Amino acid sequence: MGMVALKCPSCGSNIELDDTREFGFCSYCGTKVIQEKIVVEHRGSVELDESKKYSNCITLADNAFAVNNMQEAYDYYTRALESNQDSYYPFFKKAMSAAYLSLNGKDRSEEVVNGINTAFRLGNDSDDAYVHQSIREFVKRCVISPKNRFNSKEEVCQYIDAIVNRVTLLDKMYEFADRDKPQEVLAYSDIVVNLCRLFRNEYLYADVQFVNGQRVLKQVPLRTSQSARNRVHNIYVRFINESNQYLSPKIDSKAAEIQEIRQNIKDLPIVFKLLHAVFCKTMLWIAGILYFLYFPIGGPLLLIEIACFIVYRVLDKDEYVHGLYMGLIDKQKEFVALKNQLKR
Repeated sequence: MGMVALKCPSCGSNIELDDTREFGFCSYCGTKVIQEKIVVEHRGSVELDESKKYSNCITLADNAFAVNNMQEAYDYYTRALESNQDSYYPFFKKAMSAAYLSLNGKDRSEEVVNGINTAFRLGNDSDDAYVHQSIREFVKRCVISPKNRFNSKEEVCQYIDAIVNRVTLLDKMYEFADRDKPQEVLAYSDIVVNLCRLFRNEYLYADVQFVNGQRVLKQVPLRTSQSARNRVHNIYVRFINESNQYLSPKIDSKAAEIQEIRQNIKDLPIVFKLLHAVFCKTMLWIAGILYFLYFPIGGPLLLIEIACFIVYRVLDKDEYVHGLYMGLIDKQKEFVALKNQLKR
């Protein structure tokens, strides 16, 4: 009795079958594999149709990818590429599987970048849109929750390695960010900058030490390597500069919008400015109500305020004036937020 080496017709896996049996089952995907003993005499060349193997491998890989089984997905995309290297899809999905695997494993950034470059070379515009969307989703999943106390040195080292792997990979993948969309670039940069700041935090882990002959549990700070600190710092500086490059024009544009609104308010008739001042000053309304409750003069004061309100609403029935003032407040808030983001 001997063993016969076969290939699964569905997923391409290598399997072994007892030569006395007519069939068996693939241990990877469960497909029935029939052992055929055929003698073929031919002249010329024989071309094998591997389209079924390719489609089956892609299906199995996509199913594994959907449930975050990235190692299995990576293996099946690799097998799919053995049958077809003309499509962008297996190259890209294999690269993204490697990207997810590298988040908590060894650095595979070079493999990821090469795979995505190949996908862009083989794909069309609609394929590129899918690639960009998938990369955006990946970047969002690179976020790590802050944590600074750990139960062991091994645990804190795994946490630090996960941060460094993400920062390194995102730095290499930044070339694929859609530069025509400033908001996307800023969101990408924010995630990288926040990861770099996480790395710079102090991390403590529980360690048993002997003090005066007694075992004492102490919180010990972890010392990261100088090379890792230098690498993360350089990436941090790069993305701060990238953010500022995109923020500065937005700040200038926002300042111009505020200036335009202020000029429009300045050009309003004086009556609108006075009526709006009465309408929007909450303290005047509170004072009017209090005077009405406790002093005889409060009644006429409250009536005057109500009259001003009615006149204002009638004159500004399309809410143009009110929209100017509210728009100015909103633009000023956005301007301050952008300035704070630039100062970080």
